[in-house]
Amino acid sequence: PEDVRRDATPVFEVLHPDDVPAIWAGIQLSAADLSPWRAVYRVRHPVRGERWIEGSASPERSEDGVVTWDGYLRDVTEQQHAKEQLKLAASVFAATQEGIIITDARQRIIDVNPACLRITGYSRDEMLGRTTALLDIGRDAPGIHEEQAAALLRDGNWKGEVSSRNKSGEYVPQLWSVSAVFDET
Repeated sequence: PEDVRRDATPVFEVLHPDDVPAIWAGIQLSAADLSPWRAVYRVRHPVRGERWIEGSASPERSEDGVVTWDGYLRDVTEQQHAKEQLKLAASVFAATQEGIIITDARQRIIDVNPACLRITGYSRDEMLGRTTALLDIGRDAPGIHEEQAAALLRDGNWKGEVSSRNKSGEYVPQLWSVSAVFDET
């Protein structure tokens, strides 16, 4: 704090150039109306490289008119990278042309992608909360459910051809790939 009390230039020198305008605008607004300052931004650390920082501070104006801030800075690089990965995964989930159904351990549908809705003809609301029995696979393949369950427990995945019923009642041949994702329980 002593290094930047009178001159904050060293702080601005490590900021990512693309983030400087927004940070500067936020600081100016905070100083003008004494509102809390909050920002998430990048710095160029001399040893650790680019890092994401979350800052929050409360301004206080002294009798001589100088504004100082008390607050914290926290490295949120890992959280920021996790957010970026989630956004990427969500965009792939939404954009892929293959239908994706996510179920819980009891085969209740907890999410579907747009391609799945297009393929099955069901709406999102019609599928969520229902079980995969809605699609009536296995009609023409006796024992397929047992085969899937055994493969999922043994290998964590199963691939095969099935006929699945769409909303209009037609059975459509499909190639399915089923993967199990296990948690700590």
